[in-house]
Amino acid sequence: PAHQSFQLPPPCPASSELNSPQSGPGAHSPSRVWQGVRSICVCSSSQGTAPVISASTVRGLARLLRRNPTDAERILWRALTKDRRFAGLFKRQTPVGRYIPDFVSFVHRIAIELVNPEENAATAADRAARREWLAARNYRVVDIRAADIERDLGQELARLEACLPRP
Repeated sequence: PAHQSFQLPPPCPASSELNSPQSGPGAHSPSRVWQGVRSICVCSSSQGTAPVISASTVRGLARLLRRNPTDAERILWRALTKDRRFAGLFKRQTPVGRYIPDFVSFVHRIAIELVNPEENAATAADRAARREWLAARNYRVVDIRAADIERDLGQELARLEACLPRP
């Protein structure tokens, strides 16, 4: 396939809202304003088939996302690693195919997505496509609002525990 590389597009229109002084719980850090980013390099075949995303590009993007967590991601990750119910089950910002869920358990095939209520339509559409793709591969996608993590972490952990299969 022919390789066509391009630079990252400008920040999404919602980025100014995410970095404003009024930004609320779960707002992204300034270095992570372009949410919904899932690819940097797109390969297209000569037959005009759907774009294929390079695995190394997805891994590099996942590394970038791990370096710049949101407040809610940081709080939930700390809880998932310290709570014995979840210890060792989840990975953070790890590629699953061409997508990068916020947290994933390969053992239980659960993907956790943190949802920011101010996300734009493009991000919501990307989230829906990701959910469909993961569901087709037998992953259960659990959406958790970022504000709920900051408000009542215990309740969200209990809800997550209910998603785990019983031993």
